Amino acid sequence: MTEMLLDTQKMVEQLEAAGVSHAQARAYVSVLLDAISSADAHYASRHAGKDELVKGLGDLRTEMRQLETRMETGFAQIRAEMANLRTEVIKWVVTVGILQTALITALIVKLVP
Repeated sequence: MTEMLLDTQKMVEQLEAAGVSHAQARAYVSVLLDAISSADAHYASRHAGKDELVKGLGDLRTEMRQLETRMETGFAQIRAEMANLRTEVIKWVVTVGILQTALITALIVKLVP
């Protein structure tokens, strides 16, 4: 809660100077202090919830950044693996092509008199 400095004695004296009895002046000041205290507590409780919400949003943003970083890392790993697989496929295709050419050449040499 916020701290508020009020000179309650001065308030009572001002009310008495305006013609209010001492008992009534003290009651007015007491009611005023209760109202201020209640409003301050209400304000603090409403802003405490907002502070928690703001903190929660900050935590959520942090988690989202961490997730984004993990996803980027995962995607980079997938891209690297795809490049490796592409290289492997090219090696297999070239090897099969060479073997096929050798087989056809061998068959032609054997079958042609």
